[in-house]
This record gives sequence, structure tokens and C-alpha cells, in this order.
Amino acid sequence: MNENNLGGRIADLLKKSGLTQRELANKVGVTEASMSRYISGGRIPKGPTISNIANALHTTSDYLLGTEEDITKEQKTIAGIAGAVKEDREKSKTVTDILEEVKQEICDDYCKYPTIVNDREDLFADDSPCMECPLNKL
Repeated sequence: MNENNLGGRIADLLKKSGLTQRELANKVGVTEASMSRYISGGRIPKGPTISNIANALHTTSDYLLGTEEDITKEQKTIAGIAGAVKEDREKSKTVTDILEEVKQEICDDYCKYPTIVNDREDLFADDSPCMECPLNKL
């Protein structure tokens, strides 16, 4: 894809920002199919849509249209930070995930009941001692 045309510039900034086409389309207020056509060059967005795309990607309409040669340093920084934040969010664990890991570790290291049961499904049967364990209340 040619980065010197509208679609190429949108695709480049989309990649740098860490947004998906669907997320960008939602921010701009168009369908994902329309956004895909804008990026592929199959369709040219109207002025207000170009402005909305530029705002969502933290750049200018002039840059998207090719009348500005480069996005500003500030805009590059914003796009980079947005991508890093999204990546960190995807890698981070929830509190529930962490509690489940701690609970499992405590259960595996300290509880004797799992060592005498052959089937792990029996551990969580309604009448098993594990159902009385305080860890199951976490």
C-alpha cells in the first residue's frame, strides 16, 4: 500500500496508534466496511469524515490528504503512546486473574485433599471438603 495516498496514510497511522479498523470506524462514526474501503482506496471519504479520521488518529486532514509531508513530532508521540497503552492493557492481568492464581497456588501447596483425590472434578463436587475451603470465597 502506498503511504503517500489517503488510504496508506490512514493505514500507517492506524498501525502506529494500535487501533483496529473497527475501533477507528466506531470513533469516526462509519461502518467497518466503509473504513476498509477508505484504506484500500476503493472509496474516498467526504470532508467531515476525513476530519473525524484525522482527529481520531491525532493528526491533521492536511496530512491525510498529502498536503503536509509529515505529521508533527507531537502527533507521532501521541500515536506512539496510544499504541503502547493499548498493548499494555492487553498484556495486563485483572485482579480476578491474580486472585485465581494465588488461590490455586495456595491450594496446590498447602491443601492435602487434592493429593488423595484421583479426579480433579471431584474436588469441586458439592460434598467435597474443597467446597468448605475459605479460599473458595475469594
